[in-house]
Amino acid sequence: MAIAEVRTRHVQALIDRLDAGGLSQRRVDAVVHALRSLFAYARERDLVESSPAEAVALPDEEPVPAAVPAVATATAGAEAAGAPVASPTVAMIPEQVIWSCLKAVTLMFVLIALVLVAESV
Repeated sequence: MAIAEVRTRHVQALIDRLDAGGLSQRRVDAVVHALRSLFAYARERDLVESSPAEAVALPDEEPVPAAVPAVATATAGAEAAGAPVASPTVAMIPEQVIWSCLKAVTLMFVLIALVLVAESV
């Protein structure tokens, strides 16, 4: 797909998949910022008429966990009862999401490079 063929629905689908894949709000925002920069560059080079990344809807902010004191109380109660206490899990970005993002960004840069090479010939 040429960069001029990328539409807002394509960018929105990517953002939605990243959000559904468990990426943090900060990381999704960084991807949107990178896409906006990419399309701004493409617009300066007259490769696109407008940026499809400008109209995307960002996912809602992640809620701040309010259950931290309750977890601490439950942990203290479990320790007092002699039960083993499980450590809290840390959310990690799925490898498939990282790989898909890397492929998409690489493809966009390759397409831009091909267009620039074609223009210079």
